Amino acid sequence: MVQIDDQEMEKIVQLLKALADKRRFRLLALLSEREYTVKGLAAELGVTEPTVSWHIMMLRSLNMVAMRQEGTSHYYRLQQTGVHELLKDLKTRVTPSEADENSSEYERRVLDHFFQKEGEREMPFPDQTVRVHMHRLKEIPAQRKKQVVILRRLVKEFEPGRRYPEKEVNEILKRFHPDCATLRRLMVDNGLMARERSIYWRLQVTGDREQGGASTD
Repeated sequence: MVQIDDQEMEKIVQLLKALADKRRFRLLALLSEREYTVKGLAAELGVTEPTVSWHIMMLRSLNMVAMRQEGTSHYYRLQQTGVHELLKDLKTRVTPSEADENSSEYERRVLDHFFQKEGEREMPFPDQTVRVHMHRLKEIPAQRKKQVVILRRLVKEFEPGRRYPEKEVNEILKRFHPDCATLRRLMVDNGLMARERSIYWRLQVTGDREQGGASTD
């Protein structure tokens, strides 16, 4: 759960207040087009100058409006950098960062969500037979980032360096989900497996991607 302290929460509340008022919203729209004096804004909005000054003060406190003085006149404009930086700052407070989403914790949560335990099976090795948990894929994620996490798990079912005919690939993938054709295609599209004339093989991991041959049909 994302933690937001009182100071950050107040910042969010003030931003929402600034954007929720119709007159301030219109004021920002006007300032996005050109500079205005308080008198000019009052005429455009149909309100008194003290009212405009009050709105300007609030927006300047949030770094959304900048002021330029020329003689005795004050000209106001939309502070684009300030607005963008404020929104960017608030976004990082309430959403996980790209680094967080790429972490092993993120991958674990995705795997826990999309896979469910379904029995066990024996895997024979030269020196022993190991019983492993069988997991079923509940659904294929729609979001690509989650798809990649799932596909990286599934590709571990294939031995590096071994060539698999399409029929055998289907049999392995059907242990997890009936739509083996989609899973097969996604693993090729995401560079986890290569394909040539209905023969598939797992590609070697290099950094965050798995490299190897190209797919051809």
